[in-house]
Amino acid sequence: MGIKKVTGIKEVDSIVAALNSDFKKDIFTLGPRYSSAEVFTSGSLALDAVLGIGGVPKDKIVEIYGEESVGKTSLILQFIKQYVEKYGYGRIPAFIDLERTTGLDLIKGIGLDPDRMLFCYPDTAEEAFQTAINLGLSTGIGLVAFDSVDAAQTEADVNRNIGDTSVAELPRIMAKSMRKISKICVDKEVCYLFANQIRMKIGVMYGDPRTVCVTPDTMVEFYVEE
Repeated sequence: MGIKKVTGIKEVDSIVAALNSDFKKDIFTLGPRYSSAEVFTSGSLALDAVLGIGGVPKDKIVEIYGEESVGKTSLILQFIKQYVEKYGYGRIPAFIDLERTTGLDLIKGIGLDPDRMLFCYPDTAEEAFQTAINLGLSTGIGLVAFDSVDAAQTEADVNRNIGDTSVAELPRIMAKSMRKISKICVDKEVCYLFANQIRMKIGVMYGDPRTVCVTPDTMVEFYVEE
């Protein structure tokens, strides 16, 4: 049996054939299989234009960050509304609320049906990220909103005294979780929305002193300001 032509270069095609056989994964050139990103509108023509692809990608991680009280949660709810308007409630959205600030009046006011959404109020970062992963792995969830990264506390932090300190517990949990979530996004076609807050670096003389408290491994991110 001849070697399947992939690139037209005999040496490369033989290696590809061997790898496909060994790992049961198809290695291919992107051109014939490429399709443009599927998006749903953000609800704002200006924001869709700034994003460059006409809206929010359906199968990516999106980080929305900015100072406190600039409307990040409202923007996330607006994205959820636009998602529902395009795809319906066949794959329902889920809202993981670590800040516990999203009320029924806000949900209804933006035009969403709270009885056709999932809500979760986790106590720890571990619980929140595991919930986000498990929901994404199901076939019934199309969008998971996480509000917010800044409010996530690790289990060790919850049980620790106020004066005690720790090093990089939350970033380690996030790094491990994001590796799983980024794969779920593509395999299950799930959109993840993460809200995050801006912090100011201390002693910065040059460059932008603004930073986020913890940076997820995002595919798309944009800054919200007043």
